[in-house]
Amino acid sequence: MKLLLHILIFVLIALSSANSLDTKNEDACARIAIEYQKSNKDPEFSANYSDVKACLES
Repeated sequence: MKLLLHILIFVLIALSSANSLDTKNEDACARIAIEYQKSNKDPEFSANYSDVKACLES
């Protein structure tokens, strides 16, 4: 019974970590998309459409 409880806790921690990684990836993609929008107006920003697309596909 104690082993089952440990396994359940481990699975819950693993799932919450996976969700956290997805959120971080979405945040990174959002930052790249914002830089892409800015790069259309200001050459100082250097994000490409392919960067945004690759981030969203990963």
